[in-house]
Amino acid sequence: MEQEVPQAEPQADLVQDRPRVAGWEWAVLAVLMLGGLLSWARYYMSFEMPNPDFFGMVDMAQAIFGLHLPSTLKRMPGYPFALGLLGMIIPADRTMVSVSMLLGLACSAESRLGLFLLSKRVVGRAALIPVIALLGTPMFSLMATQTMLEAFMGLLILLTFWLSSRGSQLAYVAAAWATLCRQECAILVPLVWALNLSEQ
Repeated sequence: MEQEVPQAEPQADLVQDRPRVAGWEWAVLAVLMLGGLLSWARYYMSFEMPNPDFFGMVDMAQAIFGLHLPSTLKRMPGYPFALGLLGMIIPADRTMVSVSMLLGLACSAESRLGLFLLSKRVVGRAALIPVIALLGTPMFSLMATQTMLEAFMGLLILLTFWLSSRGSQLAYVAAAWATLCRQECAILVPLVWALNLSEQ
């Protein structure tokens, strides 16, 4: 009597299934992103003087890419590194100010996409509600149109949790980069570790 060879069971995916996004949700999200960018475009370069913290960021960026010590160590290197990196590839008369503005607008738009994808995993069909709430927040619009690091840091925080929800170890990279923007973000590293531990 022949013994039946047991078939190997399919391995369970370590990464959760990608939540299904309806076509109308993509359409609404696109309208929200485009509307936000158009409303923020009115305030592009609307200030006479950048945020005071900006000059310390520029000094740190020049120190990083000039391979010398900055004049002050008050600023963390995460955001200045991104400024300097983009400053080398984006030509502009006011390079660092323009780069900071463009980076803020791009990160704010991407934050809405990241928040939608993360919310889709958490609240499902109601994923657009947090995006609309974020877009209607005055502080969010302010950070998107100023030479500040908050838009960039906020995107890194969302990216950390989104990557963690997919089981990606790159979540630690995003958390570390966010920590290099503000030391308070160091809490993200143990949070990601705890989330990964809870899913095992």
